[in-house]
Amino acid sequence: MGEKNSPTVDVLIPVTNEPKHIILNTVTKVLVMKYPHTVYLLDDGDSKYVEEVARDLGAIYIKRPAHVRKFAKSGNLNYALTQCKGDFLLSLMQTMHQQNILLMNFFPF
Repeated sequence: MGEKNSPTVDVLIPVTNEPKHIILNTVTKVLVMKYPHTVYLLDDGDSKYVEEVARDLGAIYIKRPAHVRKFAKSGNLNYALTQCKGDFLLSLMQTMHQQNILLMNFFPF
């Protein structure tokens, strides 16, 4: 979480059956961002390895139940918002790799 008096940031990475190497690459890059943050891996698919990736890398795993799976990515994000605790949210696609620059531009203090 953030330093004293710094806002906290939750980084949300929604996935739906993407290849394991893409998810691993994205989560790894997000975890090394310099600004204090918490990473949430949002699983909206049926891949067995997504929970394992989250656990192994230290991300919080959230799987949307099958009975509420509608509205695709927006539904996945909305479901996760009920469980996030950060002051700010950053949602990233699996292929984004400029997160560190992005966060530091938002929170330069």
